[in-house]
Amino acid sequence: MTDHLNHIILITKYLTKEASQEELRSFESWMNADKANKKIFDEYEKAWKDAEHVKTYLIINTDDEWKKFQSILKEKNIPFSEKKPAVRSFLYYSARVAAVMIIGILTGLGIYFLTDKMNKVQLITQAGSKEVQLNDGSVVTLNANTKLKYPLHFRGRSRKVTLRGEAYFSVHPDQTKPFIIDMGDAKVEVVGTSFNIKAYGKSNNIEVTVNSGTVVFSGSDNEKIILKAGEKGIYFKNLNQLTKLNNDNFNYLSWKTKKLIFQNNSLSDIVNTLNDVYHANIVLSDEHLIKCRVTSSFDNQTLDEVLSVLKATLDLKICKTESSILISGEGC
Repeated sequence: MTDHLNHIILITKYLTKEASQEELRSFESWMNADKANKKIFDEYEKAWKDAEHVKTYLIINTDDEWKKFQSILKEKNIPFSEKKPAVRSFLYYSARVAAVMIIGILTGLGIYFLTDKMNKVQLITQAGSKEVQLNDGSVVTLNANTKLKYPLHFRGRSRKVTLRGEAYFSVHPDQTKPFIIDMGDAKVEVVGTSFNIKAYGKSNNIEVTVNSGTVVFSGSDNEKIILKAGEKGIYFKNLNQLTKLNNDNFNYLSWKTKKLIFQNNSLSDIVNTLNDVYHANIVLSDEHLIKCRVTSSFDNQTLDEVLSVLKATLDLKICKTESSILISGEGC
């Protein structure tokens, strides 16, 4: 077991480019000694490359985390330096080094390394959007304040992910492996299509809007509706009820495309859309403004530019505070 752990440490140093010249010679000697060693290294290198694709943004107490990491190494009798690495190095390498070390420890005990738990990735967005490509070729774009859990490698008879928040899915077709999105209170199942899901935890509704293909949308009691391109499904959590509608909202993807189309929309609807797209807190301070209507379009323009057009169109007054944007005026 000691020789096995030494080889793990040697591989880890090689992958992190921290091996000395003497250690590099030992590594090459070990690699050339047996074809089985090359196969072992290939497994570790694959896990290292897999972990490279996982970007984790954390606010942590690095002193505490380093002590925990040291205690794990002590329990496994793995030698280590008492000196804590720099913050950037610790955050960047810890997940990848841990992956290689754990592979080695479990392999040495005769246990297959990549359990389902270790295969999971969690991606969280706060401000702005984020696009990620899954290993099956599907592409997911996350809106702000969204959490997506997915495996590094899909296994079994389905491709399952978990979503909390809003995301646009472009699912790679695979008739043999349905793609399933679990949203807690509801789920979506497809084989290859594109659609938008809005499933924020604080909202009483979950919305699925289909751009292309066909989507199966089901609630907590497994009641299902079939949605096709141009249709929208709404699941009302409190009522445990599914409803299918034609999608008449031109701006359901504006958070992603930054293209806005308003055709005789009420100012109230426009403000709601702008709050969703720009994650703002715009408030109409005068009730008589609610029914004012506007026809206009915007393409990748800033919130200030959009507000300037509305201000000029309806002779509005716009006042910005630390927490909100207040709109007032005589209006229409």
